Amino acid sequence: MRNKNDKMKFLYESDIYGVVERIDNVYNVVTKRLIPAFSSIQEEAENVEKNRLDEMSRAFDPEHMDESTGYEDAYHAGIHHIQLQNEMENEFINSALTWIFHLFEKSCTEIFGTECGNKKREILQSYGIDTSPDSDWHKCNKEMRILANAIKHGPGPSHTEAEKLRPDLFRDSQSFLTGNRICVPEVELDNYKNIMRFFWVDFFTTWWNENMNGTLKLPTN
Repeated sequence: MRNKNDKMKFLYESDIYGVVERIDNVYNVVTKRLIPAFSSIQEEAENVEKNRLDEMSRAFDPEHMDESTGYEDAYHAGIHHIQLQNEMENEFINSALTWIFHLFEKSCTEIFGTECGNKKREILQSYGIDTSPDSDWHKCNKEMRILANAIKHGPGPSHTEAEKLRPDLFRDSQSFLTGNRICVPEVELDNYKNIMRFFWVDFFTTWWNENMNGTLKLPTN
């Protein structure tokens, strides 16, 4: 049986499996291998402080140097390490959101055979998939797109639009690394991954039931 839309790719089980598996693989690498690299920030800061004290003790001259100044300098070195690493972790998670969105965008172009949002929406609606502002499609294609653009480009129109859309993801202070105020927590990265996965599972299951015989087997989380 042919697709309702001739431009849309005819889907084999391997095509469907590949889209869902890529989501899981990218997310698992980010959350299980890369984000954990920031788990030892406090311990690292303590070592930075200790090393700074050791360096200063070796060069300490009691006749010309104040011991309390050395402790204060070491303390601030540790604090600076924590601040920098926290900023780096935040920017990494922000960037991971853009990776996940571009994965979604690439899969959409591959599956639907077009980059036009209206044409994609028409295909989805022809299969009865919800495309309303509360839908998984809208959150992936609109909300994630705006956030990804704001993260990539920093302060500007996308940043302003993103803040109106998701003010809860913005902090009061700017990142001293990028200048933006977006702070995507890991739990939100998980939420967007799940929404994207739910969207594809819903669409692929609907398409399969209408076009193919048999049961569609999808990878589990």
